Amino acid sequence: RTDPARGFYHPPESINVSRQSPQNKSDTIASVISIDAQATYDIWAFGVAVYEAVVGQPLLPYACRGNREMNEAEIGKIGRWDDHYLKKALKQLD
Repeated sequence: RTDPARGFYHPPESINVSRQSPQNKSDTIASVISIDAQATYDIWAFGVAVYEAVVGQPLLPYACRGNREMNEAEIGKIGRWDDHYLKKALKQLD
């Protein structure tokens, strides 16, 4: 099982987003949970690191770059990762 207290590039499947107000998107309760370790966990982390190396800036949810703990809104962005966020990130490669 993974340890939520260790690591930085947690994949979306390890994030529990329990509430988001439609009126206030910053009103998010999100946390990193322990999940069974899978190869996809490492693939996600590797992909994020490669993205940062190629683009020269962090993938949006990881903007704090490990300089501080991520807040719940940032963790929530990872938990809500979808095609919209993917397309936004891929535009940076142009």
